[in-house]
Amino acid sequence: MPGTQRCLCCFKYLMFGFNLIFWLGGCGLFGVGVWLSFTQAEFSSLPLSFPSLSAANLLLVAGGITMVTGFLGCLGALKEQRCLLITVRPGRSNPYLCKQQR
Repeated sequence: MPGTQRCLCCFKYLMFGFNLIFWLGGCGLFGVGVWLSFTQAEFSSLPLSFPSLSAANLLLVAGGITMVTGFLGCLGALKEQRCLLITVRPGRSNPYLCKQQR
């Protein structure tokens, strides 16, 4: 196996591992959101002006989005599908966050 092929194979599995950790983090957020929605209803309310906006609902939405993004990234990395990887990338890296401040 040439050196370039080994490097690409290593990068593929590193990318899969990163996306797997991302997916597991989304599962954790989603799990905490479910736990808050069932057990800590009085604790999880944020502002009174938005009754549907609670910490549990925010964690459920954030966990769901993170889980879907991580799953698509894992699938794209393993299957080497460019379309899935391009779909996942904008959610992860925002060029405006990476700019240096002057």
